[in-house]
Amino acid sequence: MLIGTLDEVEFAHEYPELVGKRVLVTGVAGPLGVDVVRAFAEARARLVVQATEDSPETLALAEIIAPHAMDVRLFPGALEGADAMLRFAREASQKFGGLDVVVNLAQTAEPSPEADDGEIESMVADSLAMPVLATRVAVNRMRTMLCAGSIINIVTAPRNASPAGDMLAVIARHALASFTRTEAEAAAGDAIRINAIVPAAAATGFGQVLSGTADVATLALHLASGRGPELSGLVFEAWCG
Repeated sequence: MLIGTLDEVEFAHEYPELVGKRVLVTGVAGPLGVDVVRAFAEARARLVVQATEDSPETLALAEIIAPHAMDVRLFPGALEGADAMLRFAREASQKFGGLDVVVNLAQTAEPSPEADDGEIESMVADSLAMPVLATRVAVNRMRTMLCAGSIINIVTAPRNASPAGDMLAVIARHALASFTRTEAEAAAGDAIRINAIVPAAAATGFGQVLSGTADVATLALHLASGRGPELSGLVFEAWCG
């Protein structure tokens, strides 16, 4: 069930520069997805939301955020395969004639006890497929439109994962960190910022750890705002799987 943890806060007063911004949020599911979408809605952004399920809870989320956001376009249902993901990312970038902010949400899966290294690597690739594809589509669109922008990729891991699940999260964490730094450096000259939030349970040493979904949503809002134009290529840890 989709349950958010953010208090009733009017973010638009804190981040007036986000009012009317064109924001794509993919992979919305669970409390984290709710909190991220609500944060941008309450900042008065224009939202394209891709939820992983076509359910009553997803429709309820749209009803909750509609009074706050300047505009909401909801796309419920999982995207199966790279072609569908790529097609959606391209179409989403056209909904408002461009994008200013992209937030991609993903979660690593729990491998079966029999999973070998090849299967785990394949699962990592699957979990990062949408963040990678949406990032590249968004960067290309922002460059074409000469639009400064912010991209935040957030990957979480299940709590109490098995040793194989922890291994998968470690691989995903380092893969996303490498991707983030490489893409951020390549996009820096176009005023496009790319940052990431990764599972803290699977690794250590990458900076301050966030303690929940509300903290992650608040950080995403800050990274998307104009408060830190120098903040790019950063990887943050979070405990919110």
